[in-house]
This record gives sequence, structure tokens and C-alpha cells, in this order.
Amino acid sequence: MSTSRLRFVVLASAVAVTAAMLSVGKASANIIFPPIDWCAIASANATKTLAPSSGYMSASGDASYAKTLCGRYVVDFYLGPGHAGSFRGGGAYLGPVTPQGQSVLPFSKSACALLKENVTLYSRSLVATSFTRVASGAFKGTWVDDPANPRCEVTQTSGEPAQGLTTVWPGYYTSSSGVLVGTTYRIAVSATLTTIDGPAAIPVLVQGYNWG
Repeated sequence: MSTSRLRFVVLASAVAVTAAMLSVGKASANIIFPPIDWCAIASANATKTLAPSSGYMSASGDASYAKTLCGRYVVDFYLGPGHAGSFRGGGAYLGPVTPQGQSVLPFSKSACALLKENVTLYSRSLVATSFTRVASGAFKGTWVDDPANPRCEVTQTSGEPAQGLTTVWPGYYTSSSGVLVGTTYRIAVSATLTTIDGPAAIPVLVQGYNWG
């Protein structure tokens, strides 16, 4: 083979290799990785096994949950097989700690108008290795001018339809925790009050109930 012919073959091969590399690089650049759901893999702030016809309430105490990768207060509830449950959460004004416990104070009308909440429910069967999102919603405070019972409720602004909107602790119900094995339900909650400097995280309250 002549020298000029050999040079042409080598050059053509180099061009082909370069084109293939660029094609692979372009394909790699187009790969889209799903966002990480940090709340699904986070360690729970509290865990509780719910016996039939029993409930449990957990308060964050402060708003330090907002500084985590999840950005929410996370509680896991375990229900044995064949049980229905309800899981709710939202912002809370917490009173001083006393020997009898810590009281939850109502939101004022002005604070209610500034309230924003996010609630997400996950589930994981006893044989599963990770949590699956069940439902999620965003909510805002809505003041009810009832002379007999003035109060703060929430209005849902997005997400799957939730229950408990006549309180400031919306959430979701589950119809069954499985037949042969139980289920762990995870609820992740955040709440803020809108300020001139932006949203300010506040403590939250989470409730779980096993309806039996």
C-alpha cells in the first residue's frame, strides 16, 4: 500500500473514532437522572408502632428540621397487617414546657394568613427496602370568621386531595396496611410563616392513628 493511501486510511479511521466518541459524549450528556427524594431516604425524627385503635402525636419542638437535606420533620408509623390509618401534620405554636407537657396554641388571624405547609405520605411494606410516595400536598392558612369559633384552617393549593382541611394539620387516610405483612407509613411535614425576609420555618406537629 502506498504511503499516501496509508495516510488516508489512518485519517479516515481517526475521523470515525472521533465521531463515535462525540456521539457517545452527546448521548451521555442527554442522560437525565431522576431527582433524589431526600425525605424518602432520610432517618426518621421519630418512630412509633400503632396498636389498633390507638394514636400518637409527635412535635418537632423547633424548626431545625428545615436545615436538613429533606427540609421536613419525618415520622414513621408502623401498622400491622389489615389496618386502616390516618396521618396528618402541620405547623404548630407550642407553649412552654411544663411537668404536664407542652401545650399547642392556636394561630392568630394575622399568623394564619402567613401560614404555608407541605405534607407528603410514603409507605413501605415489611418486605420492601425503600419508601414509595403515596400522596403529597401543599396548603395555606385560611382564617374562618365564625363568631362562635373563630379559627385557622387550611386550603389545599396543589397535590393529591387531602383530608383534615378544617384544621391546620391536613393529611391522608390509608385503607389497608396489607394482608400478610404490615406497613410502615412515613409522613414528612414542613411549615413556614411568610415574612419580609422570606419564608421562616416554624415547629410542626405530626399525628398518626390506627383505626383498627
